[in-house]
Amino acid sequence: MAIPYQAVKTAQAGVNGGGQYKYYARAGKRELYSYRELSKSIAKISTVSEIDAAAVLAAFAKLIPDLLKEGKSIDLGDLGILSVHLKSEGRESAEDVRPNTIKGVRIHFRPSVQLKKEMNNAEFRKVQ
Repeated sequence: MAIPYQAVKTAQAGVNGGGQYKYYARAGKRELYSYRELSKSIAKISTVSEIDAAAVLAAFAKLIPDLLKEGKSIDLGDLGILSVHLKSEGRESAEDVRPNTIKGVRIHFRPSVQLKKEMNNAEFRKVQ
């Protein structure tokens, strides 16, 4: 398996008029792998049925937002950790930081050491 990439022409950051353009590798031709395909793949490599795999994935999708809203980080074992990060306005004192100063919520994924090692061994193929 190889990660598809393409060469993309990009302007120099922070330079008026773009500065010198260079080509950089960017992941390309990403294909969406559906929920149903994932369930089928899980069933093929385990003892659970496709329906059971789909049920676990559905429960997972339902449970994660609730756990994150409780302020929990979710350890997904060899995958990594999901946690919440907040974007807020700066204030002069801690007492001035209130819920109305929070301007955004992001879900942050930190891949595990194992996943990083696997991805460092990736191969690449150029696509048009």
